[in-house]
Amino acid sequence: MTVKVVREDLDNPDLLFAGTEFGLYASLDRGAHWLRLSEGLPMVAVDDLVIHPRERDLVVGTHGRSIYVLDDITALEHWRPAALIRR
Repeated sequence: MTVKVVREDLDNPDLLFAGTEFGLYASLDRGAHWLRLSEGLPMVAVDDLVIHPRERDLVVGTHGRSIYVLDDITALEHWRPAALIRR
């Protein structure tokens, strides 16, 4: 898979976003594990990512489709990998 862009969160250096040829991914542990963010976003090439510093929105630029906005990522900024462990 081709990774086109990687962005680090402005406040939480463990939170990374990656735009790939086949969608958007996020990591809560500085890239050790990745989750596909697919809800509401078609499987398209993500060419660029910007985190708005005031609104805390993730702006996703796709190839030939549109611009998507993941509104207010503060919940992801405060989420820790331990929350994903299933018991």
